[in-house]
Amino acid sequence: MSQNFEHRSIQDPQAMADILEGLAGAFREGVLRLKHSDTELLLKPAEGMDLRIRAEKLDRQGRLQLDIRWERAAPVEADPLEIRKA
Repeated sequence: MSQNFEHRSIQDPQAMADILEGLAGAFREGVLRLKHSDTELLLKPAEGMDLRIRAEKLDRQGRLQLDIRWERAAPVEADPLEIRKA
């Protein structure tokens, strides 16, 4: 099942720093809750995240892209454990 969240807005540098600090805190806590209007997405990052940073400078324009990906391991189904007296 796929769920998507997208937000786009114009921010000043201080507001952008506040957003990034909020994301950093959420990563530290292990849960990211993204909400805008009636759209909400809850993410639980896993170990071994893949980070990609891209930056580009054009004449009067700059771009910074952060791409953070992870894969949560699927639960492993094990045979039931039986312990008996000898």
